[in-house]
Amino acid sequence: MLLTGPTTVGKSDVAQALAVADGYEMLPADKFYFYDHPGLAIGTGLADSSSTPGIERHLYGTLDVDSPPPSPSEYLRLVRETVSAIHARGERALIEGCSRSYSRALIESELSPFQPVIGLEWKSVDGVIERIRRRVETFFELGLIEETESALAAGLSGTYVMRKSVIYRAVLDHLSGKDSLETCQDRICDEIWGIAQTQSATYHQIRGIHWIKHDPSKLEATLDKIRAVVSRPASSSQRLLSLA
Repeated sequence: MLLTGPTTVGKSDVAQALAVADGYEMLPADKFYFYDHPGLAIGTGLADSSSTPGIERHLYGTLDVDSPPPSPSEYLRLVRETVSAIHARGERALIEGCSRSYSRALIESELSPFQPVIGLEWKSVDGVIERIRRRVETFFELGLIEETESALAAGLSGTYVMRKSVIYRAVLDHLSGKDSLETCQDRICDEIWGIAQTQSATYHQIRGIHWIKHDPSKLEATLDKIRAVVSRPASSSQRLLSLA
């Protein structure tokens, strides 16, 4: 299955809980998850996506930070090959992430359709901004500034990850003296919220997504809703084929 939706909605926690409980193997639908650099785990989100042990993961950390990310067509090829190998072993695949180009490619491709496609959305936007702020504060508590300084010392400032990440760009401006720490944190929160809103609007324009309202405090309820969608027989009118 494909689990998508806007950033901050809680996809990583849901995906990892489902993988552990129901035996899925995981693949990324996020460009940053492809990069292999232990010193950039906080700003890329890899620290979140790999926080649960005991899950078989594929394609995570397979690129050097100097490499460009896979194009949507190359991404589709990688996913097809990986999912075919997973199915050949009698296992199930769960693709998780919020790259709009990757998710759209998976959903809309005539040659490689995937079902079910489940989109998580906020049960309520009340408190979302506060959750984003707490998440950003956690980044800094985990050592985001030190991580960025180490990346600069290692000559990584011109890499794709450092150039494209709104988080690293904001921290770089703070380290250069352009912004205060408070301004840096506010900027990251605003950028993440803006990206989340854009992603939500984009995904709601794509047909074939089963939307589930997710309350992070009621994880099991969300898992049960996902299982209910997975158990439904695929409609003959849909061009989406089951990954499960």
